[in-house]
Amino acid sequence: MDEETERLAAVFKALSEPVRLRLLERLPRADEPREISVCELADALEIPQPNVSHHLAILKAAGLVRCTKESCKCFYSVHSEAVEAAFAALRGRL
Repeated sequence: MDEETERLAAVFKALSEPVRLRLLERLPRADEPREISVCELADALEIPQPNVSHHLAILKAAGLVRCTKESCKCFYSVHSEAVEAAFAALRGRL
């Protein structure tokens, strides 16, 4: 497999978990002025904070979310361009 195919597979594997899709729905877009904390996401989705952190780490590794650290808190937003690029690449392969 070429590098691009492996990258796309990692992106879609990250998107294959329903909790991660719910997280992406809740996250602000990268062009919005606001980011959201892990604790806010855990409260909103009624999921334990460690689980939210785990799923966000997978989305971040796939390049789908951005993280900003302030003190000991992490704030997240969707990396919209990466999501759009992944779907565009998939459409180009079909």
